[in-house]
Amino acid sequence: MEEQRKRLEEHQAERLNHYRRKRRLKWTEVARRADMSPQNLLRIRNGEISITEVAAEGLDAAFGWTSGEGIENLLQDREPVDQPARIEIDPLRDESERTIWDTGKEGGLPEHRIWFRIDQLRAVRANRAAGAAQAERQSRDLA
Repeated sequence: MEEQRKRLEEHQAERLNHYRRKRRLKWTEVARRADMSPQNLLRIRNGEISITEVAAEGLDAAFGWTSGEGIENLLQDREPVDQPARIEIDPLRDESERTIWDTGKEGGLPEHRIWFRIDQLRAVRANRAAGAAQAERQSRDLA
């Protein structure tokens, strides 16, 4: 999300309401899932306050949208991107992810924030693996 925070315009608030109804949620449930007060959610919906990055992440999680591609897309009048379903039986893949999970829970972080941190770790690992594979291909090409 840009440094200059945006406020919902009326038609964007109507679209947010459409997605809420589509998921059969009450606004109080959306607020709970987004880890924000119902009063702040109402102020966001009415365009009274700007949407912070933390609020956007929470709303993305509440609506099941991919973090960074839900509210941001809504603000740009594009379709929010649904988060892919997790199909793993044990979603935590190793001890590092379990440590992030346990530390986040002990620190009182909402689950969507913990998953965001775990997803960041996975992205770093994937980038390292891709870089290592590329280096190996280059060394074979030179041999």
